Amino acid sequence: MSSDTYKSDSPQVKQIFGHPTGLWVLFTTELWERFAFYTMRAILVLYLVSISSGAIAGFGWTESDAYKLYGWYTGLVYLAPLLGGWIADRFIGQRMCVVIGAVLMALGEFCLAATEFVRVGNIDITGGTDPVALWTFYAGLGLMILGNGFFKPCISVMVGQLYAPGDDRRRDSAFMIFYMGINIGAFLSPLVGGTIAEIYGYQYGFLIAGFGMIFGIVSFLMFGRHLKGIGNPPAKHDSKKEMTSEEKTAHEKAVYEQTRPLDKKDYDRMFVITVLAIFVIAFWIAFEQAGSSLNIFAKANTDRTIAPVVQQSTPEWFFLKNEDFIEYKQIVDKVRQLSEHIGHENPETKGPSFSDRLERFNIIRLLSAKKKEEEIPLEEQIVELKKVAAELKRVLRASKDATIQDAIVKLMEHVEEDNTEIVEALLTNLDQMAAEGKGDANVVAKIEELKLSAKNTADKVLVAEKIREELKNPILVPIVDCLSESDTVKAMNKKIAENEKHRTAILQAITVLLASEQEKGAKIQTDLLAMDAAQRRFDVRYVSGVEPLTFPATWYQSVNAMCVVIFVPLFMLLWGILARLGIEPSTPTKFALGLLLVSTSFLVMIPGAFEAKLSGGKAAAYWLLLCYLLATWGELCLSPIGLSMVTKLSPARYASMFMGVWFLASSVSYILAGYAASYFGSGEGVSIIFGKDGGLADFFLLMAFIPFVIGLIALAMAPTLKRKMHGVS
Repeated sequence: MSSDTYKSDSPQVKQIFGHPTGLWVLFTTELWERFAFYTMRAILVLYLVSISSGAIAGFGWTESDAYKLYGWYTGLVYLAPLLGGWIADRFIGQRMCVVIGAVLMALGEFCLAATEFVRVGNIDITGGTDPVALWTFYAGLGLMILGNGFFKPCISVMVGQLYAPGDDRRRDSAFMIFYMGINIGAFLSPLVGGTIAEIYGYQYGFLIAGFGMIFGIVSFLMFGRHLKGIGNPPAKHDSKKEMTSEEKTAHEKAVYEQTRPLDKKDYDRMFVITVLAIFVIAFWIAFEQAGSSLNIFAKANTDRTIAPVVQQSTPEWFFLKNEDFIEYKQIVDKVRQLSEHIGHENPETKGPSFSDRLERFNIIRLLSAKKKEEEIPLEEQIVELKKVAAELKRVLRASKDATIQDAIVKLMEHVEEDNTEIVEALLTNLDQMAAEGKGDANVVAKIEELKLSAKNTADKVLVAEKIREELKNPILVPIVDCLSESDTVKAMNKKIAENEKHRTAILQAITVLLASEQEKGAKIQTDLLAMDAAQRRFDVRYVSGVEPLTFPATWYQSVNAMCVVIFVPLFMLLWGILARLGIEPSTPTKFALGLLLVSTSFLVMIPGAFEAKLSGGKAAAYWLLLCYLLATWGELCLSPIGLSMVTKLSPARYASMFMGVWFLASSVSYILAGYAASYFGSGEGVSIIFGKDGGLADFFLLMAFIPFVIGLIALAMAPTLKRKMHGVS
């Protein structure tokens, strides 16, 4: 801490909106850094689990493996500040650490983008298939981790250094403003970088993030003059330098604060930081599901339809078409790739030329290819794709073993059975609906159309699924609501669910037979099942000539940041009013409120999980929106308050180190969050109360339970912790 540290509060220092200009320099720098970080955060898991085929490649990892890597990455990101904070406190100061960290993070983003340049081809990336690409990717993550370690604790400490001791109200307000900078960057990044990454290739998302970090460095260096005396190396007496009496007094005060013995108040305050840091672990375990399990839930289990648009009128610039078709096409492409490797355990893969690698970054080519693809009517693309899929199934299920062939024939007979009970239940249900809505011509016409489809379509399981999808039509919803509790409807849904389980079991049995004679059998089995499921989802939701336009899953990553920007001023106003009334909650009480709010945010996801399960994986958009809103309120009670608390309670010589301790708690929680998602939040999740029929409901219940219990403990301990803060609010 330099002799000029508190001069930013003096009258001669320029102020904007009642705060030193330096705050706005740090605000802008942090905005761009968060833009870079949250772009990468929004697409990391999606990149890892993306089907490795076509123009937009991915790693082809399982959800479980992706969640673990995400957990370790975010955990190490928040562990590295211990090292960065120590280096800043002891040697080079916070200001230089911010520059070093920003440069490392920019290089890390560019290194992640380079993974697509060095990879051999469109195959799943592992240490065995493409080690150069894998280690390039790991190198990028490593640079990001080190860069965050230098950058993150130091820029927060610099915000605290702008204000003199005792100026707690302005300091808290400054951290709220600073937090808005964080979240403006976090809001923009998924909309810009996330959208481009999902549509044109993840390498472009990483590139955009890297350039965002470059903007942050330039901003910090250009306007650094407004940070005079802030973030300098530790104060040391220079006998050769002449100082005014004012400078000498400030210098001696800074040296004293860095060297004085610690007293009981210091130890009590450090105890409070430690306890609240432990409490915050429970908060981040739940909250950080946003980048992992909730990110995949948004991608795979949430209805992101904007509007049904007639195919011919779809604007060429629009970013997505029928997402179910895109998913189906990707899986078919991958199964085709796998089939080519059967019988070739170690195929020789010729790497692409240098010019081919450069083409992976040619967005102009991608745009033109996308336009040509759009010129082919979707109807023709569907017919061609289904021919390819049918041929793949035939070849992959073929076997020279007569016993296996007989078994396959017998099993397939069950698949082709007419499901008489289902059809009868459907027709009875439709007749009831017709009677209920006989006064509405639109209702009657729609029901007659469904009945005719049921009678004329051979695949009765598909008929059942199509009718269930059509029952969500706004015309029929009021009638459906009237009958939703009827025994007929319950019996029909139960029968359909049983039939779907039977169908899945049959497909598994068929592909298991192949596993004994094909070395790739297990992988083929998984992907054949995925291909069949994707085709059926597409058949159910597709309406000839109409495409439901969907927005990218990464957009959900902007909801939290948008809510922060909206509600930060309201929370600042609320805390100010409560302070004037003398009833503002203490910092420990605010922590408890934050934990209870994030617990509630996961409780509201339980009905969303049930809806996703019952509707074939398309929960309404508002469940995630409500979840993020409540979690944001919890965050505002805890995160910016915590940052301010650390700077107020820490002894001066340990300021950066205790900021590092704060981030250490976050590090532990992020690793635990990754493992929680890996073991309990992938696939059907954990089974506690609701079971498999609830999908991820039990996992969401677990994520609600942990912060709820810790929140009650924090609430009980709040009076004791407040006393140990010794008057610091």
